[in-house]
Amino acid sequence: MDEQLLLFDMPPARKTRADVFAVVRPDALTAQHLYRFTDLHCRRHGVRAKKRPPEILHITLRSFGNFEDLKPQDLKKIRRICKTAALLVTPFDVSFDAVLPFSNGPLALVSEEANADLHHLHWLAMGAPERRPKFTPHASLAYPSAGFEEEPVPPVEWRVDELILVRSLVGQTEHVELGRWMLGGSL
Repeated sequence: MDEQLLLFDMPPARKTRADVFAVVRPDALTAQHLYRFTDLHCRRHGVRAKKRPPEILHITLRSFGNFEDLKPQDLKKIRRICKTAALLVTPFDVSFDAVLPFSNGPLALVSEEANADLHHLHWLAMGAPERRPKFTPHASLAYPSAGFEEEPVPPVEWRVDELILVRSLVGQTEHVELGRWMLGGSL
């Protein structure tokens, strides 16, 4: 009997922190190609790295913040922003042609190309502010144990045809999909 009472005296389980953000992802074939490329690139440079799984490779368009408890009314507002942004843009191609160590440490795929349509979708996902916010499109490929220099790579291109809202469980390399909208879709 005493053992049962102890169960009720335990503190409640801690909630998992999660980042909520709008992303675009490469198609599955391109994501697999990038995973293999990252592995070869790190081996060629003799660097160990924690590679991002292909299924979560993405380009972040907007972070909506870090939530322990995402309230339904907040999620509804965030989904409305994403749906509107997706509705106002038709599918487009993106191109990346270099890898470099990004500001917070990951080896990232970047581009000298303007990727104007991607910048426009970012602006819409940000709520179309009067001043366009700074945006450096990149896909984090791995978190290496040592640094890299910027290096050109053969162009990597894919068609962006949807906007995805994800909840990233902090420290767990796991994304939970909260919504998905086809670009140029209808209400």
